[in-house]
Amino acid sequence: MSLEAISEEIRAHFTEKNGARDQALARSRELIRLCAESIRATHRREWEAAEGKLAAVRAAADALRGVVADYPDLYRAGYTQDGLKEVVEAFATAAIIRNQPLPAPGGRRRYLSQRAGRSCHRAAPLHPRHSAPRGWRR
Repeated sequence: MSLEAISEEIRAHFTEKNGARDQALARSRELIRLCAESIRATHRREWEAAEGKLAAVRAAADALRGVVADYPDLYRAGYTQDGLKEVVEAFATAAIIRNQPLPAPGGRRRYLSQRAGRSCHRAAPLHPRHSAPRGWRR
């Protein structure tokens, strides 16, 4: 393979990754906006509007994850994590205000492991004796 072909392949990869970064940034901003709208609707007790926004939040979060699925560094980037953190806040706020159980994170963990092509098992809960560092036990 010639040096020119190698450099062209590298350039194409960087162009593709840059496009994914731009999309992730835009989708993260949209996700944060949708989460804020959902939280406002929940605080106003506008349940139908809040449920509709939460559905849009879920779809936008899935779209954001899809954009960065092939780029672990983009998934871990601050703007991606900020958007996903707002998703947690939106769903937790809705659950707390409506006196419902908090959503479990297991579904998202399975999603990410499936995208990575490996299985993911939930960790067993720690025995109370092992849940705190040694110096903190009573």
